[in-house]
Amino acid sequence: MSKKIAPRKATRGNPMLSQELITQTAMRMLQTVPLRELTMRRLAQELGATPAAVYGYFRSQDDLFDAINVQVLGSIDLDGLAGRTDWRAILREWAHAVRRRQREIPHSVEIMQVR
Repeated sequence: MSKKIAPRKATRGNPMLSQELITQTAMRMLQTVPLRELTMRRLAQELGATPAAVYGYFRSQDDLFDAINVQVLGSIDLDGLAGRTDWRAILREWAHAVRRRQREIPHSVEIMQVR
């Protein structure tokens, strides 16, 4: 019989931290905060956590930026490509889909350039 491990509980009323929560919070912050002002300390403050807690999920700000890149690129809506056969139309629609997603996440291009 295997022993079940109880999940960690939130402390002091703070929500449980996770890579997903941290990444989503950083992306939300980037809608109003310039990239240079998105620090791990400021992110932790927004999450109601300590910087050490955030560093428990991301070794560095670069790792956080990588996660943001994965999130942005992985959520590009390519449904408009279905059924197209002309390579020019496919390329054009792909470029438009990428641009739409980049507009939703300010600073995403800058993050990609940094990384």
